Amino acid sequence: MNVKFVFYFTMIFDLLAIVGSVIYYIYTGTDNFTQGGNISKLSFLQLLIISRLSYKILKIRKPRNVSLSLKSSSAIWGFISIGFLYLAADEYFSIHENIDYFIHYLFNMQETNLTDRIDDIIIGIYGIIGIWLLYLYREEMKRFKDAFPLLIAGFIMLFLTVGFDILTNGKDILSMFLEANVVALIYHPLELVEESFKVMAEACYLVAFYMVLDKSRRMLAKSEESGLATS
Repeated sequence: MNVKFVFYFTMIFDLLAIVGSVIYYIYTGTDNFTQGGNISKLSFLQLLIISRLSYKILKIRKPRNVSLSLKSSSAIWGFISIGFLYLAADEYFSIHENIDYFIHYLFNMQETNLTDRIDDIIIGIYGIIGIWLLYLYREEMKRFKDAFPLLIAGFIMLFLTVGFDILTNGKDILSMFLEANVVALIYHPLELVEESFKVMAEACYLVAFYMVLDKSRRMLAKSEESGLATS
C-alpha cells in the first residue's frame, strides 16, 4: 500500500473512532474509552500492528546468514517489535497498573494520591526507554529520517497522555486550582482527551514504521538489482 494512503487512512480512521465514541457517550452514556471498550480494543490492535511492522523491518534489515546480536544496527527493530508486543499485552491485561499494586505490596506502602500515580509514571518510563533505544541505535535510524516527524509527534502525544493521566488519576490536583463544580464538569472529558492522545500517538508510530518498512523494501530491491548488475 502507498504510504500516503496508509497515513490518511490511519489518521482519519482513528479520528472518526474517537469522535464517534465521544458522540456515542454523549447520547447513550456508554464509555468506549474504558478498559475493554472499543477505543481500548483499537489501541490493542494498533500496538499489535506496530509490533508486526517492526518484525517485518527486522527481517529485511538483518543481514542474511548473519546471527542477530545486540551490536547489530538492525537489533533496534527486534527491540521495537518486542516492546510493542509487550505494550499490546499491557493494554489488554493492564500490566502497568498491576505493577503499581505489586510495588505497594512489595514495599508495604500505604496508597496515597502521590503513590497511586506510579502506574502513570511507568508509562512515561516506557517512553523514555523508547527514546533511549532510538538514540542508542541512531546510526540505523538516520537512514529513515523521513519518519522522524511522525516519531516526534508520537512521543509528544505519549507524554501528553502521561500528563493527562497524572492529572485525572484522582481529582486532588484539579481541585487545587479549580472549584469543585468545575472539576466535576471537566474531569471525565479530560480522561477522554488522555485516551485520545494515546490512540493518536500509536497512529503516528504505526505510520512511521510503515514508512520505514516501505523504504527498507525499496533499499533491499535496489541492493539486489545492483548485485545482479555486477554479477
